Amino acid sequence: LEEIAGYIAPVNPEYFGRFVSKGASSQVYIKGGAIGKKVKRGDNLLFYVTSPIQGIGGSVKVDEVIAGSPSEVWGKLQRLSVFRRDEFERFSSGKKEVLAILFKEFRSFEPIPLETVQKILLRFNPQAGCYIDHTQLKKIWEVLKRQK
Repeated sequence: LEEIAGYIAPVNPEYFGRFVSKGASSQVYIKGGAIGKKVKRGDNLLFYVTSPIQGIGGSVKVDEVIAGSPSEVWGKLQRLSVFRRDEFERFSSGKKEVLAILFKEFRSFEPIPLETVQKILLRFNPQAGCYIDHTQLKKIWEVLKRQK
């Protein structure tokens, strides 16, 4: 893999809808596990919207990445989150650390279907997400241009 250009993050349709309704304001994507820690400011974060949509439906620019205990992350970022407190507690239950990716410049678009994504990213796992390099990102943007 060449230098990381971004990350494709799975998100369920309900939370994705909340990102869409919040629009361009600063927001945060929160996830468990270590994948995503290599993402840095200026990288692209693409949202893979899970079933029934099953496609990449939005993109953002990463502003900051913060790792910490669930209580630290919630304390700092609750006002930016699309999670309600009870949802966050359910999601983070049992996790020692969560990763918060702060972002801006949210754009949603006609979803790029899973089969198209898998032609560009041969090992793409829709449940786990994955890093993408500049070449892969460029191919995704080309697909988007053709869809318009």
